[in-house]
Amino acid sequence: MSNQKLLSELLLKFPFIRVKDVTDFMDTILLIIPMNKIVPLAASEYITKRQISLLVKKIEEQLNAKVLVSYSPFSDKENIEVALEALARSNFKKGKVSALNLSFSDSQHALLYTFCKNLTSSERDKWESLVSGMLKNFNIKITSFLYEVKNNPEPTMMMLLRAAKKCQPFDLQGLFNELDNGDYHIESLDWLNGKLDNLRKKGFLLRSHDGTYRMTLAGLEIVPVSKSSQSSDIERVLYLARKHL
Repeated sequence: MSNQKLLSELLLKFPFIRVKDVTDFMDTILLIIPMNKIVPLAASEYITKRQISLLVKKIEEQLNAKVLVSYSPFSDKENIEVALEALARSNFKKGKVSALNLSFSDSQHALLYTFCKNLTSSERDKWESLVSGMLKNFNIKITSFLYEVKNNPEPTMMMLLRAAKKCQPFDLQGLFNELDNGDYHIESLDWLNGKLDNLRKKGFLLRSHDGTYRMTLAGLEIVPVSKSSQSSDIERVLYLARKHL
C-alpha cells in the first residue's frame, strides 16, 4: 500500500484534517487541524487532544515520518502565511525558506514552523525580527520559532582553499558571500573565521592588518590543478573576468 493511501486511511475518521506537503521535506508530514474541531470528549466529527497524540504516533510508526501538528483558529491564517512567504522571498535567497506554517494556541498567540535550508544563525535572527514586526500589525505574538532544517554539507578544507584561490585577495564577508551560493552550509561569519584561522596556522593563508586574506605558496601548491573546465585556475580566471565586467 502506498504511503498516500495509508495516510488517507488513517485520516478517514477525521476528514477535517488537512495535510500540507512541504517542498524538499518529504520525510515530514504537516497536519492542519481547525481549533473548533478539538473537544475534551470524543464525539463524531470532532477530535480530542488524546486522539491527536495517538494519530501522530500511528502515522510516525507506519510511515516512518516526522509529524508536525498545526492548529488553525480562523480562515485568515492562510492569507497571513502568504504574506510571510512573500516576506521571506523578498529578504532571503531563493530556497532559504522552503515553506512555513503558523500554529495557534489562541487568536493572538502562535508558534511558527519554518522549513529552511542553509539558513545561518544571523539570518534566523533577521527572520525572527521581520516576522515579529509584521505580525505585530495583526496583533499576533509568536511564542516560539521552530525550525525544520535541511542543510547542505559544510565546505571541506580543500573547498575553502579553492574558493580562497578563486577570489583572493578577499575579506571574511567576501569569502562568505562566495561560499553562500546554495552548495554549502556556512553557519556564521564566526564559524568561517575559525576555519580561516586554522588555515593560517597551517601556513596556507596570510591575513593583513586590514583583514584582507591572501594565499601563501604552500596554500597555492596544495590546491589541485587540472586541464578541465572545473580547474581552480579556470575558476579564478572566470571570477576575475566577471568581477571586472
